[in-house]
Amino acid sequence: MKINGNSQTINPAGQTISQTTDAVTKSLQKQIADAQKSLQELAADKEMSAEDKMKKRQELQQRITDLNNQIRQRQIELRRERQQAQKSSKQEAEKSGRREQETAQGLGMSKAGMEALVSADTAMKQAKTYGSTAAHLKGEARALQGEIKLDQDRGLNVEEKEGKLAKLEERIQKTTASQNDTLEEAGRKMEETEEQERKEKIKNPPGKAEENGNEEEKDKDKTRDRIVDIRL
Repeated sequence: MKINGNSQTINPAGQTISQTTDAVTKSLQKQIADAQKSLQELAADKEMSAEDKMKKRQELQQRITDLNNQIRQRQIELRRERQQAQKSSKQEAEKSGRREQETAQGLGMSKAGMEALVSADTAMKQAKTYGSTAAHLKGEARALQGEIKLDQDRGLNVEEKEGKLAKLEERIQKTTASQNDTLEEAGRKMEETEEQERKEKIKNPPGKAEENGNEEEKDKDKTRDRIVDIRL
């Protein structure tokens, strides 16, 4: 995993995560970079045992995964804020009596945008549930690791507890993966919707909508004039 010069994070699976370089995202990027540096230093550490290295590596990789998920959540939050702002703009425009066509094309949210926003809200709730579950499981895993360490120091058999720990770690990985997939899908849908709306606004800018509206009014006036002429 690395952070390239285009403000994008590439995770181990090769997936690219677009990032807005706000203060929160920059902080998360820095933490990822620090964790990556620790991984490099870990590989060069000749004093640490292979077993301790493996555990530390797993911890660092899990932290990087968690940070990437936080970045995804942040990106969804930023998109939601932008779309909420668009929604507010539409409402204000309607209150001030602007043309409905103009607000729909220039300032408002499309049906797809509204659906993406609702989908993102649902995804965020699901992601938070997954995150809470993962945090709880991690707490159990840390406690069990402590018990295993104490039992080992006492010369006790720890096979059963190690088996429980392995199952816990597997559940943590699955829960984290589910959280990751949920956030990634929501982010992808919102990004696609934003791109679609951007293209639509370029194709039908607000000024063009107003011009079309004026032409419609002119056509109506001409029609009324013709009707008057016939009656005369």
